Amino acid sequence: MRRIEVAGSVITCLVTAAESDGRVGMIEYQAAPEPMPSTMHWHTREAWTAYILDGGIHIRFEDGERDLSAGDVVHVPPWRAFSWSNAHAEPSRLLFVYTPGGFEAYFNDVAAHFAANAGKPFPELLPGILALSEKYGIERQS
Repeated sequence: MRRIEVAGSVITCLVTAAESDGRVGMIEYQAAPEPMPSTMHWHTREAWTAYILDGGIHIRFEDGERDLSAGDVVHVPPWRAFSWSNAHAEPSRLLFVYTPGGFEAYFNDVAAHFAANAGKPFPELLPGILALSEKYGIERQS
């Protein structure tokens, strides 16, 4: 899929690993307003860089926190623990670049999981989401 909706956010895949010989994946992420903050986690396979197009995000690292606004950029290498959330009451738009590519497929799998379990409360979806996280090399702090 090129454009998917997951939990109020809209993800548009711009470049896939298949289109770039595995070198890069790129998505535009329209983050829903004030979503639940994610838990501290890290990617074991890829680095990601985000360019804030509109709105802003709040990002937390083990050594500090930052508020980012339109025009700001953040780079997160593999194995660096972080969490992020939309910092505004309106949707925020971000351009994410993943190197190497492949992680962009995670969002398709999450959308398929939500679709296959439509109407179920989030706690019932969590085991499947955690399994997908493991599949894509995301590890979480315990």
